[in-house]
Amino acid sequence: MTHPIKSGKFTRFSILSLVAANVLPVIGVLFFDWSLLEILFLYWFESGVIGFYNVFKLIKVSGIIAIFLVPFFMIHYGGFMIGHLVFIFFFFAPDLVHSSFLPSLEFFVQLFNTLKFSIVVLFMSHGVSFFSNFLGNHEYKNSNIVIQMKAPYIRIVTMHLTLLLGGALILQLKEEIFALVVLIIVKTVADFGSYLKEHDLLKALR
Repeated sequence: MTHPIKSGKFTRFSILSLVAANVLPVIGVLFFDWSLLEILFLYWFESGVIGFYNVFKLIKVSGIIAIFLVPFFMIHYGGFMIGHLVFIFFFFAPDLVHSSFLPSLEFFVQLFNTLKFSIVVLFMSHGVSFFSNFLGNHEYKNSNIVIQMKAPYIRIVTMHLTLLLGGALILQLKEEIFALVVLIIVKTVADFGSYLKEHDLLKALR
């Protein structure tokens, strides 16, 4: 029986889903006038999707200890997510921020309606990676509690530092659409590099 990582069957399907998730924001910018804030919010939400699947990874690698680890991770990661969201609105949309440090609920509902299809694709993309790589290719055997607790932060901090710096640059430019597309491409390349490093698939693709 051929192991899936050797055949590349699951690997390529996972990469295709990653590419699809990153192509949609380009379509949104070019054809639906998505703004910098909408792009940053979408990528912020992707961090939440990564955290969502990491909960199941923690359960897989820690077993019964997950009873204690998962609540701790959810509280810590949730605080990280909230702080990140406040940071985004404070610097890129201060006129929308009220005394609660965040925009109104109606504003978030509007954002979700605009981005809902991309959000669904993000869940599918990371879900494919979880089932095909972490479970199907038995990556959990090479993981442990410490690695899995750190994994989401390492990927997200690197990616979002790039996005935030790029976003600050975009605010200074007149050609916002061109700059947004470049930002998405840079994010996609960084995301793809992180993906290959995380799953150690370079040799498998040769």
